[in-house]
Amino acid sequence: MKNNRLGKNIAIVVASVLAVASLALTGCSDIVIDGRNGISVNGVYNVSYDEDKYTIGDTEYTGDVTGINIDWIDGQVDITYHDEDTIVISETYEVKSDESSKMRTRFEDGILDIRYCSRSCMIPSMKKKLSVVLPKGITLETFTYSATSAQLEFDEITAKEFKFDSTSGTLDCDMIKATDEVSMNVTSGNVTVAKAVTANSFSFDSTSGTLKINGAEIVDDISVDSTSGNCIIEFAKMCNISHSATSGNLKLTVPSDAEFVVRHDATSGKTNVNVPMIISDDKYVVGAGTYSVESDTTSGDVDIDSM
Repeated sequence: MKNNRLGKNIAIVVASVLAVASLALTGCSDIVIDGRNGISVNGVYNVSYDEDKYTIGDTEYTGDVTGINIDWIDGQVDITYHDEDTIVISETYEVKSDESSKMRTRFEDGILDIRYCSRSCMIPSMKKKLSVVLPKGITLETFTYSATSAQLEFDEITAKEFKFDSTSGTLDCDMIKATDEVSMNVTSGNVTVAKAVTANSFSFDSTSGTLKINGAEIVDDISVDSTSGNCIIEFAKMCNISHSATSGNLKLTVPSDAEFVVRHDATSGKTNVNVPMIISDDKYVVGAGTYSVESDTTSGDVDIDSM
């Protein structure tokens, strides 16, 4: 696990250096790479998409929503629901904006696509607040969110696939209900799911950030790969979990009838399994050992408690 993580981190650094070097040849300075959102050069944000097909500013759509894509930069994103069959999208600013700084939206074939601003605009940290109001009770095929530095908040989202990608920002929600996959990629920021998350599989890839889940009910497995940050999970139903961290603790709360095997490979770290178990060949075996808890840390503890 450690070799894979090292290779991945090296690849990210190399890609970023090459991108910056390429832009530097044009004589630009103060370059900030904003992931999927685009590239900011001297405070000017640039991203490529067919802007002519998008509506400028606040808007309202009518139709069945099957997918949502949000590309944002800073501020806050709130998703709420109402009893109407319309989609209402609006934004507010802390800093006065011009036409190029207004959001762009497109609703076509059931897919709602929301962009922070035009293809090229000044971004003096406007800290815009985006509000998306959806018809109550909808089930999405996909929910995809990408942000540089923004906070995403909602009570509940139901989708086949849920994807969260953030450079520096947070996710704070009550429930995520996915019939297939939940995947999260965070450079620096915390993720909190307060009540429940359900899915076939759950993956969390983080450079620096804490993952906290209450009520995890994953069919296949949970995969957590973190350079620095804690992972805190309360299971509604036990499943396999794979945890890899350079520096960070794994804390699990499992059902009273959970049966599992714990393997913890650590350079510096303790293993505390606070339920009846036996130790066999550096493994902690609880009951029949139906599920697997694998943790590989350079520096970090594993703590497991029962409800």
